[in-house]
Amino acid sequence: MRGSRGDAARRPYEAERAHFRDPDLPQGPFAFFRDAGRYAWRMVRLMIIGLICYWLVFLVLNQGFARLTRRWTVAALDDRPVFWINLGIGLVTVVGLLFVNLVMDYARVNLVREEETSAVLAFLSSLGFSLSRLRKALAVYAIPSLLGVGLLVVYRLVVPWSFVNESLGSAGWSHLREPLVLALLFFGQQAIMLGRYWFRVAAWASEWSYCGGAN
Repeated sequence: MRGSRGDAARRPYEAERAHFRDPDLPQGPFAFFRDAGRYAWRMVRLMIIGLICYWLVFLVLNQGFARLTRRWTVAALDDRPVFWINLGIGLVTVVGLLFVNLVMDYARVNLVREEETSAVLAFLSSLGFSLSRLRKALAVYAIPSLLGVGLLVVYRLVVPWSFVNESLGSAGWSHLREPLVLALLFFGQQAIMLGRYWFRVAAWASEWSYCGGAN
């Protein structure tokens, strides 16, 4: 009897979920904005938790270790050890920020996948998931992200920047040269943005699939 009541109470909720999850249903603008409004405040609460975590990383790893370093090396005569210590602190801070970003990524996926209404529970669940499966979770997160960064590197290497600078900085042999170069740059940058967003969506899809398979 209790189970039937619980099922009856969940039916409207499940029906509301089905439109987002079922690709056979129409996925028009109305459904998109409805689902965006459904998850918006949860994502805002999760974002606040993430900002606090980023602040703690900077406070503990960056500022805290920097203070200790200044105390230990205040009388140092050689700057090279100080440099390497500060470099190590910077690298540790970057690793901490990347880990928070990893946890936040899986928390966003968990917030939607599990229909979790509590941002705190989604964050804690993602934290435990990331720590228990750190190597695979990091690989799923890092591969699409690195491909997106690689796309920027390819863009930087392929575009003939000397020609672009000459075209924009001189009168040129044609009044159409500068607008044409600007238009090509615009469309090229839009293509790069589209590619980076595609890899970002691929990362979320990979994390969604990995979370489902791991559970």
